[in-house]
Amino acid sequence: MKAFSQAVVFLFLCFTGCAHSNFSTGSIKNPFSDLSPMPSAGPNTSGLAGKCKLPPDPVIDPPGVSFYNDNFKTGHASIIDPEQRAIRNQQVAPLNEFLAQADTFADEIWKTANAKSLTCFENLLATWALQKGMLGTPSPQGVFERVWFLSGVSLAYLRVKSRLPNWQGASKDRIDAWLEKLAQVVQSNFSGHEKISQKNNLSYWAGLSVLSVAVVRNNPELFSWGLTQIRFGIEQVNIDGFLPLELTRGQRALHYHAFALQPLMMAAFIARANGINLFSESGAALQRLVHTTLAGF
Repeated sequence: MKAFSQAVVFLFLCFTGCAHSNFSTGSIKNPFSDLSPMPSAGPNTSGLAGKCKLPPDPVIDPPGVSFYNDNFKTGHASIIDPEQRAIRNQQVAPLNEFLAQADTFADEIWKTANAKSLTCFENLLATWALQKGMLGTPSPQGVFERVWFLSGVSLAYLRVKSRLPNWQGASKDRIDAWLEKLAQVVQSNFSGHEKISQKNNLSYWAGLSVLSVAVVRNNPELFSWGLTQIRFGIEQVNIDGFLPLELTRGQRALHYHAFALQPLMMAAFIARANGINLFSESGAALQRLVHTTLAGF
């Protein structure tokens, strides 16, 4: 968790100390466009840098099983079943492989504007877009896996686009349409606040995934919906800086506060680029959440 803590502190100091522009409804700004690549901490050891690798076979129906012995109906979803977690990890392995490749190629493009890496990145995403990856019928857990998948791939895309703003072509158009369709499905799954998953950290991740795609597509309607989800999450923070629903997670309450904070912070990064300071809203609730969560480590 040390890396998480350092990242949160860095973002917190930047968001609360840096100036930001006013939001314009004309064009949604990519938050990565104003950032410079950070120096590499060392050589790339993934074996993927500048090399295309066969994309994992597209997953159509979002997979996954819950790995808790208890759940929100009988308990607090805080007791992990190791066997169920192993099953879940095996089922989502192709998703993790896809995201690992996307992140590696996006990082190479971010650092060097490597044309070969763009070819690899585009081929990876276009392969899944062509087969309508993750747009099929999900398992109950698959609804959430699709959200995390979309968050990862859309943020990788934004890094690429920030370095290669003139990236065009039929494959890119197919990818854009695929991401937008995924965002619309997530929006449908998480509209309303009736289920626990529409109120807790999962809804914040849904907001981030749709917000990211809104930047990809310059879609104000998706941007507004994603921002509403994020603001709903920020409004849940109590006066002591806790998220009440995450406090019910028993022994994993701190873990889930940190997990909930990730999409809220990333969304604040996107919002800030568009002139919206989420740290000042709801009585500086997000600042309280940052302080309380970091104090737990």
